[in-house]
Amino acid sequence: MNSLEGSAESSSTKILCCWCNNPSPNANHCKKCSKPCHSVPPCSFAIDDEGNGATVTCFNCWLIFENAVDSNAIKPNEYDAKGHDNSMMAQFADNLLNVREDNSAPKLEKNPRKRRVFTIKEKLDILEFAKNSSVHAASRQFNVDRSSIQDWKRQETELRQMESEKRKRLMGGGRKVCDPKFDETLSNWVRELRAQKVRVTRNMIVAQAQQLSTNYKSMNNFTASNGWLERFMQRHNFSLRTPTGTFETEPSKANGGQMDAGSDPSIGIFDAHF
Repeated sequence: MNSLEGSAESSSTKILCCWCNNPSPNANHCKKCSKPCHSVPPCSFAIDDEGNGATVTCFNCWLIFENAVDSNAIKPNEYDAKGHDNSMMAQFADNLLNVREDNSAPKLEKNPRKRRVFTIKEKLDILEFAKNSSVHAASRQFNVDRSSIQDWKRQETELRQMESEKRKRLMGGGRKVCDPKFDETLSNWVRELRAQKVRVTRNMIVAQAQQLSTNYKSMNNFTASNGWLERFMQRHNFSLRTPTGTFETEPSKANGGQMDAGSDPSIGIFDAHF
């Protein structure tokens, strides 16, 4: 019994390192908090020489008083933190990091985030979305900072003017319109159908253009090709829209029976932006 009591008493009087909680019979004491700690990394780092008798600072105090550490001190590696096995001091020998005044140690730099550049039309579309919902909703929907949307709101007048000038340049360049009156009549026809919620397909526009061209002498050799159709769409800002399940007037009824609703099933619905 006496031997057991003696061993229990001796274990209770063992000095434990304040960092790793392992026994340290010859432990030094931290110069900051005066608690016992091992005199070697990662439990402490030395101000002068390592080992017994050295002036040390425990890792806990080093975290608090980092700015007070001597520039020639030896600092534990970031990997040497609590939660790792600190019982074998030799395993950390290769993880020591010398702190230098010139800060020449390599540093990892984060990859710079690529900033997306929005076109004028995209900015205006996002502003329209924000008007119908909120700036916060537009920010989440289009993955753009709210501050950017606020800036665009302040610049909305200038943005719309720039977009209008750009559209005029596009309309003035390239192949000229065969007959402005023909072009205007056809575009008004599309808008009227869309105002009545009528589905307007590419084939419908081509068929109407061919029929309408017979009323204009300047359009005798007119052919409603795919290229002409694309330019017509761009001039009048008609865009493709995916068909939905919402009921709309049958194209065959609105077009005098010339085009059946199922004759152009793969083509989206054209819509006009007013």
